[in-house]
Amino acid sequence: MSPEQARGEPVDARTDLFSATVILYELLTLQRPYGMSVDANFILRLHAGEHTKITVHRADLPPRLVQLVERGLSPSPINRFDHAAEMRWEIAKYLSAGPPIGRTEVAQALSKDLPDDVGKVRSLMHRALGRAQTAEHTETVELAGEAEAEPAPERTAA
Repeated sequence: MSPEQARGEPVDARTDLFSATVILYELLTLQRPYGMSVDANFILRLHAGEHTKITVHRADLPPRLVQLVERGLSPSPINRFDHAAEMRWEIAKYLSAGPPIGRTEVAQALSKDLPDDVGKVRSLMHRALGRAQTAEHTETVELAGEAEAEPAPERTAA
């Protein structure tokens, strides 16, 4: 139930977005924003839009996520997301705001967290392809200022 429902005012799609934000709040905190018991005090707090700030339960949340939750729980529908697509867009922007992750970062994470598995994969590749073929598929990077290496001998087709 949204604050405007508690006040007996007309509702629109933003009421559903309020409810979706309540669920997000509960998933992040394992608490209800207006308290655990549904009684007269609950209705008064809901009517006034006085919820417990999410940071009371989760001070570790990033500020941008806190802003998204607070916006969705605004007591005034005009201050909430206008429609579900806007809310989805803002959440997607938040989720993708971290540093870009590429092949190097994934390889480093796997090597750190799963060193035995990475070693097993390399071993299997060496056995399956043979050392010479594996070396052909390995990328190399030349460092600026290094002496030029002798060119590799040309291969003849067999």
